[in-house]
Amino acid sequence: MKSFPFLLLVFVMITIGCHRKMHTGASTTTTPATTNKTTKAPTPAEPVKPLLDSAEAAGTVTPTEPTVLPKPIIIVDAHGNFAVSEKDLPPDASKVILSNSNARAYTPAELKTLSVRYKQIPPRILYVPTALQKTNSRGTYYVFAKKYYYWQKSNGYFYLDENYYK
Repeated sequence: MKSFPFLLLVFVMITIGCHRKMHTGASTTTTPATTNKTTKAPTPAEPVKPLLDSAEAAGTVTPTEPTVLPKPIIIVDAHGNFAVSEKDLPPDASKVILSNSNARAYTPAELKTLSVRYKQIPPRILYVPTALQKTNSRGTYYVFAKKYYYWQKSNGYFYLDENYYK
């Protein structure tokens, strides 16, 4: 019974606090009904111009073409098929990759693991241009589709990390 006044006080404080938050625009002070003053906004003599950098201000802007980032090329797809021919490879890519020993499909167990975990089957081997490669303490890697990590091997191509399918 001693806690009843305390609980009542807490309830009243919460009610008052919530009541103030719910009523926003009501003002209790009265303002004079008639005013004789009218205010005008000053009209600018010149329209406001956006800020310019020094090249634009001097009028020496030369249009530049947007840079197109190269895309990775799928060498061996998820089913062990070559997805590229020798003529489609970039000049700096090794042609040795196109031998049959590299065209290995995922095993049925690996396919099941990938489809259950990720709901899709990523490609097996990629060629990645140097502009897209990233390096850390483990080596050089590329993130494909913002999801799959590919690691560069000694032949220069990127292979799917084994943690995805083992």
